[in-house]
Amino acid sequence: MSTVLPYAVVIGCAALVVLGVMGWYSYSASSTGVRGNVRRFPAGFRVSGRDRWSVGTLVYQADRLVYRRPGPFGRSRDLHWERFDLDVGIGSWIDGQEVWTRLRGIEMVSVPCRYGDQTFELAVSPARYTALRSWLEAGPPGQNAGVA
Repeated sequence: MSTVLPYAVVIGCAALVVLGVMGWYSYSASSTGVRGNVRRFPAGFRVSGRDRWSVGTLVYQADRLVYRRPGPFGRSRDLHWERFDLDVGIGSWIDGQEVWTRLRGIEMVSVPCRYGDQTFELAVSPARYTALRSWLEAGPPGQNAGVA
């Protein structure tokens, strides 16, 4: 019995290390490059100005904006907003360190958003803020069909 315990501890620690590496790789791959032909980029999310930012990635899909934040054991927790129901306000400059220490010195834009009765903020780079506004305004053909 006394020789089994050290082996169990070593195997348990190795399993935790493997799961941690898998989680880190999943977050790293989804936030820094192309994955499944979809471009993701780092972004922050918070419900109100008093909350801490959570760091994840944003991706534009044809009909929705998806925010993915890494979860435990490589699983992600997604939030999404339909394109035509999302209202984006005027962004204000912030230092990236407010969002994440690794972004120290990088200019970011805090963007107030409204989706139905929900309000929240997204933090993105200035170029991504411009892209977000363009994506919202450039709806596909037929979006306003039948509207006089």
